[in-house]
Amino acid sequence: MIKKIIALSITSLCFYLNGFGQQTTFTQITKGGGANDFDGWGINRDVKIDPRPYSSPEGSTYVMNAHRGLTLSAHSVYGGIRFYNQGYPIGPLEPSTGATMVMSITSGAVGIGTVNPRVPFDIGTNISNGKISAVLGRLPEGDAEGEGTFLGVRGYNTDVVNGKSFSLEHTFYGIANSSINFFRGGAKEGGFIAFNTHKNTEQMRIDAYGNVGIGTTTPTAKLSVNGNLWATEIQVAATNPWPDYVFEPSHEKLSLTELESFIKMNKHLPEIPTAKTIEKDGINLGDMNGKLLKKIEELTLYLIDLKKDNDMLNKRVKKLENKN
Repeated sequence: MIKKIIALSITSLCFYLNGFGQQTTFTQITKGGGANDFDGWGINRDVKIDPRPYSSPEGSTYVMNAHRGLTLSAHSVYGGIRFYNQGYPIGPLEPSTGATMVMSITSGAVGIGTVNPRVPFDIGTNISNGKISAVLGRLPEGDAEGEGTFLGVRGYNTDVVNGKSFSLEHTFYGIANSSINFFRGGAKEGGFIAFNTHKNTEQMRIDAYGNVGIGTTTPTAKLSVNGNLWATEIQVAATNPWPDYVFEPSHEKLSLTELESFIKMNKHLPEIPTAKTIEKDGINLGDMNGKLLKKIEELTLYLIDLKKDNDMLNKRVKKLENKN
């Protein structure tokens, strides 16, 4: 008997809840009538979920209107808040009929094209093969041509080692004018950045080793420049001892006779690189300035020695002249 009473009570409760869910109108939110268009919507202070009347073959328009703010709430553990574009017209919200999730909000993160945003704002759409993922700003000039005039992020092929993965692109009239391009290396190492201007042509790059190349794609030093360099001042740190040691009494230099023999045999001064070496490897400014100064200081010592010899000869000549 008790079991029958419990079963009857549960059945009655189910019927009551079903009727309550279908017929009750809450004071916080009501179902509105609405007009055939959007004229004047939102001026009513009433909170509405408003299905607009069936006014076109595409179906009704639904408006959620809350004059003092709108709150959407869903548990992030079970997917958070998701926004879909419906697929088949007048069909249910089903992926099988083409419904596509376009945005999600979960755990304080907003995702576009992804249900699992990993950062506060995550565009999860696949943008490989030259697709644009985000436009950071547009200009009206030339915006009607191609992709328009904008500053945006474009994606490329990430499967190719040293291939371009992303670019921050400045585009006018649908044609890239300048850009910053990111190239991948291996999985977690390598890679480089190229900077393009004038018809999106590379002008400078920073390679995987931190070398900067201007006018060259193969920098071999911290700064490699293929072209002229104009500066008002250049300071070079000395890595070798400055050649003031030439004036120390212990310093030994070649005699002029020995120096002459070296020059005849080698066609250059001692410690100075040959023309072929300079053509191949260039000049280390700091090192070369030190070597040139050393030669100037040695030349000064040669002149001092010659002056002493010359003074001595003059004295001997005067003695001979006085005897006669």
